[in-house]
Amino acid sequence: VMKDCVLLLDAERPAVRDFANGLEQYLPLFDQEQSDTSEEPTPFELQVVEAVLSAVAAKYNRRAQLFDPIVNRVLGNVRAEMQDGGHLAIQRLLPLSNSLGKFERSNDTVIKAIERLLQSDEDMARMQLTRGGGTSHINLELHHGVEILLDSYLRRFQDYYEEVFVMRKRIKATQDLMELDLNRYRNNLMRMNLRMAVATVGLAMATTVYGMFGMNLVSGVEDSAFMFFAVSGGA
Repeated sequence: VMKDCVLLLDAERPAVRDFANGLEQYLPLFDQEQSDTSEEPTPFELQVVEAVLSAVAAKYNRRAQLFDPIVNRVLGNVRAEMQDGGHLAIQRLLPLSNSLGKFERSNDTVIKAIERLLQSDEDMARMQLTRGGGTSHINLELHHGVEILLDSYLRRFQDYYEEVFVMRKRIKATQDLMELDLNRYRNNLMRMNLRMAVATVGLAMATTVYGMFGMNLVSGVEDSAFMFFAVSGGA
């Protein structure tokens, strides 16, 4: 970005062409709005910076608005399946959570870049190319206009970050609830297996006694009238 022109790299890319067309339409409208007011006109380079921030903010806003109904629908379906006893819906939350995490990290990168720029009055003053910010002698008072511009967009990106963070927390809460339900289901299975194991051991002991007395060997109690009932009761 220079004080009277802007150079776009990879101009053949569709995203860059779309941005160039939007910038071509945005700058005349910006000049027209400023001509209707008595305020000092914004330098060309700051108009370009604002156009870039506006385009990125609009992109992030569209993505945040797109995620919201998807998250609501998926969480509603997951809760309905949980009530019906289904436990496979948790697999659909993972790709959605990953997508939100990727968007959150991208948004956080933009926020950190703006915050680093806001911490340097000298860097912000250098952005005022038309008013002498690009010279060797820098007037630090020039940073105020840039600071106001960056601060306004910083709050917008922070709002998008908070929206995505809340959506991720909702997904995490649902995942935790499903894990608790799965743990309860697993504990019920373990309890049932334990009971069946105890019953199996009991039957095995009785079967062992019956097998011992069922062998065709002389033990001396074959002629006892009460031994059958004693062994059956003891087993």
